[in-house]
Amino acid sequence: MSARNLNKCMTIASIIMVTSLTGCSTMQSIFERTPQAPSNQALTSTQRSAQLSQINSWTTRGSVGISYQGKTDIGTFVWRQDGLAYDFRTYGPLNAASIRIEGSPGHATLWKNVNTPRSASSPEALMQQELGWFLPLSNLRFWSRGLAAPGIPARKIHDEYGHLKVLQQQGWLINYQRYQAVGNLDLPRNVLMTNNNLRVKIIFKQW
Repeated sequence: MSARNLNKCMTIASIIMVTSLTGCSTMQSIFERTPQAPSNQALTSTQRSAQLSQINSWTTRGSVGISYQGKTDIGTFVWRQDGLAYDFRTYGPLNAASIRIEGSPGHATLWKNVNTPRSASSPEALMQQELGWFLPLSNLRFWSRGLAAPGIPARKIHDEYGHLKVLQQQGWLINYQRYQAVGNLDLPRNVLMTNNNLRVKIIFKQW
């Protein structure tokens, strides 16, 4: 191969490599984008709850760490909520390579590693049965927005901006460690949830 052709091939290879790296960087930046600081608009807790209650559908991505029985598993998740219907998927260890749970109040279906689906009346019972641990998905659609689940006794602590900082409800203690601005809303970024058996850390990296 002539020096001219060799240089040409090297140039093309360099362009391909740069393009590939740029593409990977772009994909990573979309998922790992730096969170915006919360706007910290001064609202009463009632005003902020009313604002957050208007959100009924979303797609959020992030990471989840679960500590139980003396071990910790970490994975990523994609969660789609459409009104009362949900589709929650995790990827990574978490006692399975991939888990998908979809359903609505009163019914849930779980797939583990694309095996035969299992169904139950609640996602919590289904996950406990199939995985040995569970995420409180029935209430998480409220807790993830910084809201207490309605109609259930709760102890709440708010900060000076009306953000929910600590929530105790249905045997869970939820600490909202960090908020982020999403449009004109402040939504949770880092959430730590504990009960008698589980310690769950959720990071909402993209709303």
